[in-house]
Amino acid sequence: MVTIELAYLMASTVAIIAMAPQVKQLLITKQSDEFSLFSWMAWTFSQFIALLYGSSLGALPYIIVNSIWLLYYLVMVVMIIRYRKTDSAQFITEPAFDK
Repeated sequence: MVTIELAYLMASTVAIIAMAPQVKQLLITKQSDEFSLFSWMAWTFSQFIALLYGSSLGALPYIIVNSIWLLYYLVMVVMIIRYRKTDSAQFITEPAFDK
């Protein structure tokens, strides 16, 4: 394995582990009002495109990491929707600025 691929896998692993508290917070508090659904949906879409790109290259490390990230983002989006306490139309159309 090329050194840069190994560094990419290691950095991505650390980043994925560092994001775990987000899932833990949602599971414990069951409140997602402080999370921006729009942002998480945008990141999910972006990660899906990155996965398609990695697949088109046939780059296995990139495919593995992007698959894990995509799964993580999908889980977050589902939990944000599930634990949302506000009006469903509000959290899609209004940005979370200055509230």
